Amino acid sequence: MAIVRRALRYLNRLHRYLKLTKERVFGFDWFRCLLCKKEMTEYYGEFGYELISVIPYAFWLYLNNKLCITKSVKDSKAFYYFSPRHKEVGVNRTYSSTSLSEFPITNIHVFSLDTSKWVPPPYKEIYQNDQFVWSKPLCVINNKYMLEWGEAPVNFISLEALKKTIDLLKNKYQIIYNRPIKGQIVRDHMEFLDFGDYDMIKQFYPEVITMAQLYKNNSNLSFNTLSLMVFSNCNNFISVQGGNSVLASYFGGINIIYAKKGKELEVKSYENWYKEFSGCEIVHVNNDAELIAEIKKRYV
Repeated sequence: MAIVRRALRYLNRLHRYLKLTKERVFGFDWFRCLLCKKEMTEYYGEFGYELISVIPYAFWLYLNNKLCITKSVKDSKAFYYFSPRHKEVGVNRTYSSTSLSEFPITNIHVFSLDTSKWVPPPYKEIYQNDQFVWSKPLCVINNKYMLEWGEAPVNFISLEALKKTIDLLKNKYQIIYNRPIKGQIVRDHMEFLDFGDYDMIKQFYPEVITMAQLYKNNSNLSFNTLSLMVFSNCNNFISVQGGNSVLASYFGGINIIYAKKGKELEVKSYENWYKEFSGCEIVHVNNDAELIAEIKKRYV
């Protein structure tokens, strides 16, 4: 009996130790995964990288009954809806070329994507809803305006091109304009810059609905949950190089991607494999004239 009591006391102390230290020292989550013979994914890097490399791998693990825990930044739970146990960690996103070293796809800038352990979650099927529906079909415009590679903004839809785009689409579509601003998404190494787009829309295009407005009016939803619900009801996207161009590619339909600069152009990612996220049609443009021409051709 004495031996049993000593063993129980030891196990109790070990349990308290593991509970107190958790990830800080002992890696409690990894220990849990080891016990159940399953895997954990953990990622705090760039959003686009997560959508391309991490989430499809986590979903592949889930489909094969190999997923134990997923961990990412705040407001990421909606992307990992399938996870048995998802943890949100209060850190900013970071940029690191080694951040994908633990995943099958370690480099997203490739001519051909390795899809052997890669299945994009069916967000459109999961998040399609009757809440964000209007009398006209949706067209979502994803824009950005921030420093890129330490230099002035390069990949963005200019105010002039944005005006022409809205003028072409406003009668046929309910336009949802999305340019995430401070406080809506987890910050990374990029700086938010003033652009003037929201003021222009408010003054000249009151019929255009912004994601900022929707977020304010639907405080019960996180920004990413809201985005997934709106995007799921849309088949017509216009987006700009970066994370939201990847996300828009998850929802089928057509995605016109505006990109002047980026490694995606060097390896022809848009032409070669962006369609694999959902079977969507990807149309790449690299200047305002091409953008307007493709909008006229595809949407008007």
